[in-house]
Amino acid sequence: MRWRVGLLVLAAALLAGCVANDVEPINTHVTQVGPGSPDYLPDAPADGSTVVALSFSGGGTRATAFSYGVLRALDDVEVGSGGRAHTLIDDVSVVGGVSGGAVTAAYLGYKGRGYRELRERFLLRDAESSLHTAKLAPANLARLWKGGVNDRSTFAAWLDRNLFDGATYSAFRRPGAPLVWIHASDIYNGTAFGFTYDRFAAICSDLDKLRIADAVAASAAFPAVFAPVVVSTTTPTTRCNYKQPDWIQRGLNDPEAPERVKAAARAMESYQNNDRVNYIKLLDGGLTDNIAVVGFAESLDIAGSPHSPLSPPAATTGCADC
Repeated sequence: MRWRVGLLVLAAALLAGCVANDVEPINTHVTQVGPGSPDYLPDAPADGSTVVALSFSGGGTRATAFSYGVLRALDDVEVGSGGRAHTLIDDVSVVGGVSGGAVTAAYLGYKGRGYRELRERFLLRDAESSLHTAKLAPANLARLWKGGVNDRSTFAAWLDRNLFDGATYSAFRRPGAPLVWIHASDIYNGTAFGFTYDRFAAICSDLDKLRIADAVAASAAFPAVFAPVVVSTTTPTTRCNYKQPDWIQRGLNDPEAPERVKAAARAMESYQNNDRVNYIKLLDGGLTDNIAVVGFAESLDIAGSPHSPLSPPAATTGCADC
């Protein structure tokens, strides 16, 4: 038995020189970045009197199925009357997700009322067939030695081809779409990494050009099963017109700032400091927040007004468009 294990280790070591993981950065650098993350949640797309916020936790395909069931239940609840009749799905203003829950969150943002397609396009299909799963295969041991058994060429490619149709974050800008918060874990800083316009501006990158599939795959990149997903920070040749939002200096200098703000500010500062980090390596978002509330918590902590993330009309009258 021992000699068999020895042969496997030897084969893996030899194959390590032949097997290469896809560790190309998923982001695209630009010289002109757009506006940062919005200050307020988008107004509810229905009559504006109800704001629904959802967070979908991690847990693999089970989490995807559970969160899909939540959407179906919300879609069964009719509200309003007359010409304003609709279901609670139409009142969703923000949806956050991590790992398996990120699949559902992203698909709702991408398809809106077409979210029901998720059942046939993902839940009833075998996405795991795209993965390298043989535990003792020498090639997989070699991949594990290099950081993870699977990379962008497996799960992310499957999602891009079979679920998100090559769509990028720009698809979330469709009229009536909820704000989508997906996060992974920045393993250098030990903090959550939200796929937000603020963070991508800090690394001189355009979030609108990021494939939705890459964000979802990063959020679900369980250690060892997946190699870290790589994001490139700024370099002397990739500078841009980025201006730090005020909350970063608050987090760096104010001892009374919430710990979450301090940690996020230190991470954002590191992305601009080439002496500290040139690449951000991302793993499963569940390592830092498996219930997908970090986006909500951060928005409250860094808010410049007591009613954020609600707009003033929504906060004071309960009606975002009246």
